[in-house]
Amino acid sequence: MKQAVISIGSNAEDRGFRVQQAIEFLMGHFTGVSVSDVYGTEAWNQPGAPGYFNAVFVGRTTADENSVIALLKGYEQEQGRTMTAEANGIVTIDLDLVMWDGRILRGNDFERPYFNVGYRQLLADGAFESFEP
Repeated sequence: MKQAVISIGSNAEDRGFRVQQAIEFLMGHFTGVSVSDVYGTEAWNQPGAPGYFNAVFVGRTTADENSVIALLKGYEQEQGRTMTAEANGIVTIDLDLVMWDGRILRGNDFERPYFNVGYRQLLADGAFESFEP
């Protein structure tokens, strides 16, 4: 089993619903799941864009890294994420594989509140202590 740490975010009008819906989707594909609270952050790279709701998800899978990334990006597309919407400052849903099996894939995310807040909560809650490769 491999451990995946996934960042979830949306700044669409129905952002709370979209983040919760993404969590439920991921729960159907992973076991041994821990999820942070949903929390709000400001848009860090789009001045004037609506703020985000975010969460961090941790789960185990027998799938490989590329299959997990394809699952996440496929879900984004199904939910209407397009470059056109992003050009208008709206991200319907964003799912990023930040860590894979203990390896950091997106190091800069640890410096940004949209990931850091939820990751720290999961650390404090012991979400990573029970994982054995």
